[in-house]
Amino acid sequence: MHAYLGEKVFRTGVANYIHKHRYANAEQDDLWESLTEEAHKEGSLPKCLSVKQVMDTWTVQTGYPLVTVTRHYEDDSDVDGMATVTQNRYFSDPTLSDQKSCWYVPLTYTTQQSPNFTDTSTKKWMMCDGQETRLANLGSKDQWVIFNIGLKGKSLSRPHQPLGYFAWSENPYHIHAWISKNLQLFVWISMIFGCQSSILHTSVDVHI
Repeated sequence: MHAYLGEKVFRTGVANYIHKHRYANAEQDDLWESLTEEAHKEGSLPKCLSVKQVMDTWTVQTGYPLVTVTRHYEDDSDVDGMATVTQNRYFSDPTLSDQKSCWYVPLTYTTQQSPNFTDTSTKKWMMCDGQETRLANLGSKDQWVIFNIGLKGKSLSRPHQPLGYFAWSENPYHIHAWISKNLQLFVWISMIFGCQSSILHTSVDVHI
């Protein structure tokens, strides 16, 4: 939570919550309210969204989402580098499905044209309003994009069909030059090859 709200907002919100309820009973929603007030004040959460809305999708309902990022390589006129982001409930058995569940997901990412692996602030929220989430200015089709900065959750990927963590450039082997420089990518590779899910259909010859 502190990753998408920001460390300062999280600490101040918790402090305000403790101070406000120091001689009284409190419940979960009281904490969410204090964090929401501070997040709105500092601008780290959209005014149309509350911490309760976000956290209820993660703490009240069953399961967790598989987030799919698809870059549009086929559109050569798309100089801004467009991508669409969708979600569905993750099942280890691919024959199962759940069309009703939805999570508010904070999207963090960095691009080859503006690499920054320390900024974990939310660049875009996946909302539960039935609308497709679209991203722009991700660079050209031969440049990589990395999502989920800071490794918040598990990550899966298919070559040429970007899922979750590393949205491939048109040439998936473009990643090689960066692995030795970024431990985070090595961790990602380990997670990919350590996962036994039948969702994975990828094989990458990595040389470090």
